[in-house]
Amino acid sequence: MGGMAVGAAASMFSSTRSAESTLNRATWTLVTVFLLLAVLLSAA
Repeated sequence: MGGMAVGAAASMFSSTRSAESTLNRATWTLVTVFLLLAVLLSAA
């Protein structure tokens, strides 16, 4: 089972660097959205 999940995830990205770059960008985007929402909701 685990091997199938790894294989499916590996085929989603062309390389390890591509996967790392995509996950890094997604992480920072979500952090930014979370912090903005936290500030906006605390000010309300």
